[in-house]
Amino acid sequence: MKNIILLILLVANSIHFNAQNTITERKVVPILAPQTFFLNSQTNATFGGKNRTNLEINLPKNTVEWYYSFTTTKDMSSPPALNLLAQVTKLYDPTGITAMATTTLFSPSGVSVCDIFLLDKNNAKAFIDKGNKWRNTYNFIASGTRENYTNGTITITNPKTGTYYLGFKNPSLTEGLSVTVEVVAIIEEFKKVEPTDNENKANLFANLAQKAFAEHDYDKALELFSK
Repeated sequence: MKNIILLILLVANSIHFNAQNTITERKVVPILAPQTFFLNSQTNATFGGKNRTNLEINLPKNTVEWYYSFTTTKDMSSPPALNLLAQVTKLYDPTGITAMATTTLFSPSGVSVCDIFLLDKNNAKAFIDKGNKWRNTYNFIASGTRENYTNGTITITNPKTGTYYLGFKNPSLTEGLSVTVEVVAIIEEFKKVEPTDNENKANLFANLAQKAFAEHDYDKALELFSK
């Protein structure tokens, strides 16, 4: 029994030191800086204006989740600040522990209704070509899609890799609107950490204890392990 316990302790000790060579940190990175664009009404779009557009979203490597925030104003009014990057940065410390609920993310109140669709490349083109979604001429990803919203901040945990598009449409027949949008992501980074002097000494004793154990000198192994 003593030998079994010692073996378990030595193996656990070895795993412990190996695991301390790297740490995982989370980092907030911008995907799309705040920008504002104008969408014509559907009536004006009939005569050459545009009531829809899309923005390319390239998800960075090791994305854990990502967010987009938007708000709307009438016509070409000055856009309010979204501050999404600063807000999400406050949510996470480097170890990835959430500091506050994501429901606390704030977006300025909007005044005009907008439809937003999360699309892959093929469906983004069909969306711009004004396909009818009810006739399945383009498909959207429900997790990132919002219809009849004036503003909001949306958290997306899937998809997390690849290139996607946010498609924006003004559903109004008569009124144009401006949309301000910002996109950020949470990524994981794996960093190597140099061991401290005490950890190096402990690792040395662990290795010596393992060697003694392999030579069946269990008393010496236990003594070394205790150091």
